[in-house]
Amino acid sequence: MLMNNGRGFNITVDGSRLPHGLHFCKVLGHDVAHPELGPFFEVPITVVKPLELAKPPPTPLDLGVYALSSGQVERNFLVPPAGATWMDVTLSDRRAVHAVAPPSAPDQIASAMGKDPGLATNSRTTGNGGQVIIVALQTVQLLPQTPFRDTEFEKYVALAPGQKETFSILVEAGVTVEIALAQYAISEGSTTVGITVEFRGLSPRGNSQDIVLHGGHGCIHVPVEAQVHDEEIAPICKLDRWQTKLTPNSSSIKALDPDRDVLADGKQIYQLLLEYKFTTETGGEEVIPRALLLNGVLYESPMESQFFMAFDANKKYLGCGDAWPGKVKCPKGENVLRYSVRHDDLSLLQSLKGLVVVIERALKEGKEVSVPDFATREEAMTRKKRGGNGASRMLRQGCATSFFLAEPAFDKMPKGVKAGDLLTGSLVLEKAKGKEQPQSRRPRGFRVSYVVPPPPPEAPKGPSKPTAQDKRTEETKLEEKVRDVKVQHLGGLTDSTAFESLFKKLLDDYPAHIPLHQARLRFLDEENSRNERLPDVVSAANSVIDLVDRQALASHFGVKVDENDPEAMKVRGEMEEKKAALVDALARKARALIDRRGGGEKKEGGGVGQHVEVSPDAEKQGSDEAGEKERDGEDRNGDLQGVLGHEARKSGVHGADVAAVVAELMKWDSLDQDKYARLLLDRDAGYGRWGLVLKLLNKLLGDAGNSSGIDKKELYERRLNVFEHLGWTHLIENERKWRVIDCPTSYSLF
Repeated sequence: MLMNNGRGFNITVDGSRLPHGLHFCKVLGHDVAHPELGPFFEVPITVVKPLELAKPPPTPLDLGVYALSSGQVERNFLVPPAGATWMDVTLSDRRAVHAVAPPSAPDQIASAMGKDPGLATNSRTTGNGGQVIIVALQTVQLLPQTPFRDTEFEKYVALAPGQKETFSILVEAGVTVEIALAQYAISEGSTTVGITVEFRGLSPRGNSQDIVLHGGHGCIHVPVEAQVHDEEIAPICKLDRWQTKLTPNSSSIKALDPDRDVLADGKQIYQLLLEYKFTTETGGEEVIPRALLLNGVLYESPMESQFFMAFDANKKYLGCGDAWPGKVKCPKGENVLRYSVRHDDLSLLQSLKGLVVVIERALKEGKEVSVPDFATREEAMTRKKRGGNGASRMLRQGCATSFFLAEPAFDKMPKGVKAGDLLTGSLVLEKAKGKEQPQSRRPRGFRVSYVVPPPPPEAPKGPSKPTAQDKRTEETKLEEKVRDVKVQHLGGLTDSTAFESLFKKLLDDYPAHIPLHQARLRFLDEENSRNERLPDVVSAANSVIDLVDRQALASHFGVKVDENDPEAMKVRGEMEEKKAALVDALARKARALIDRRGGGEKKEGGGVGQHVEVSPDAEKQGSDEAGEKERDGEDRNGDLQGVLGHEARKSGVHGADVAAVVAELMKWDSLDQDKYARLLLDRDAGYGRWGLVLKLLNKLLGDAGNSSGIDKKELYERRLNVFEHLGWTHLIENERKWRVIDCPTSYSLF
């Protein structure tokens, strides 16, 4: 035919009178002049005639009994009736039972299959003397724009004589479903298996079976109908996934390698690189980054490629994914997601610069958010159920009912959830049966989404405290507000000349204003430039310390304050501010003195460049033991003066200054806090107490959420400095290798 200008012909197939099932035939083409030559061509024709069920049968539909042998496949095609949302497929082994009842299904599978179905052989028998045969059950529906893997069900079942197994399988009403049964190819022997199908249906009414509850709406009305059989409903709704939407923090487009990334027609391929930042509340939290617009398609995707990589705050690689993203384990704190999309159309990539990515987290078992159900709106509004069963009831075939889902309490939400986040889960309508009865319900239930509302205002923790009367004149209030604005502006300056010029002017006007001196102290003690002006840091700290009457402060905090006395509470607030200023100034002064004692010279790693030289006799006394007594003894503050005095005698005048400042600081605050980590590290390194330095560094590195303000890279550098001082060459080499992995200088390339 092709040689004769490709002429064709029409074939009309009328399958209206065919019985349901799978039918096959061929149309053969012969040379009428020479029929003895046989057919010149053949056209195969396959007709699938499903069994259409106009009404659901009152009893389970019997699809027949099949005598199976290895590799034999039996197929049935059905059209689920209107209203069906799942079907129960029951397989029953019709071989005679010779002795006791067969063991449970898990025991059969374990004995017959082990971990691999291919292990089943003739030697596998059950307690009743019958041979275990493995059969495969597969069902599938083809839905528009839906890959078959989303509608496919496949199960290997080990059947013993007389055994029954029932499976609940998701279906779409009105769409042909194929039910295939086969004996596993390498499962020897033969068996006889019967198949019955019962269609069930219990679903929310409406155009969509997805239920969306918006935060702030209070509740949502859920109508339910049962079109197939009588059903007993007992709604259970749980939200077990948390989705946070992210927009890009940065985006860029670049042309890729002109020698490699060019299509056959010469078109240049471009890369869109999007960067997102997100925070995890706990260490080891697993997240799934999803670009919902792009995910789920591979060969059908119009994009040349899509790929993401996840990193922590130090650029350490955490994981990657593509069109089907998987879980990525993230440390506590800020993380970075980099998403790459490639295409030859530059304008298309430009339109994706605002691509929204979803960070999905699975809530741990027991931490799911329960959504309460109520029979009426009144119950949902009052959160009180009149009857003990709530929305539970019996629903007759063809009838409908309804109930209400109410918003869950905000304090039950996962930690870190924000307004606009999405919690998703499922609604199961069918009443759960006892353990001894087989459970029949729609697999996975119905999807439920909850849009998180803004958090409610925080309730006062106790009775409101009385407020002291403000006795200042309006002129005084204005002057103090102007003063505060000037100091605030001063604190925002970065240029040294401008800062000092304005500070001198303000100092003439407000010489005893503590926040003004604090602003200068913070400016001089800025981490990147403090080593060049350590004497000025000490001087600025002294200015703050001198303005605080420590005797009055100690006297005030030595007695309790009547919280119902507004004047006393006002004084307490002022004293708290002075105490905070004093503590901050003492801590900064101590660090500056330590760095001055070391000449202000820092080795790589931020540790002090040289520690105090002591005599062999003094070294023999063991400064490490003294430091351990100070930091880890039963009473950390009890012997502090003796410890610091011991160190001061060894260290000379600078050591004495440091000891005095630290001793004064510990009168007002505990050093066992992350905010004093730099001070403790520098002090202990200055005294050569490398064991304590190493212990604190390991603690900070192990706590990803520490509030020390020291990034991970600096902590690693400090630990490397400790190893160098101790001469631990084997750990030095190991530390340098791990730094390449944990703190790389740049992100991994796509």
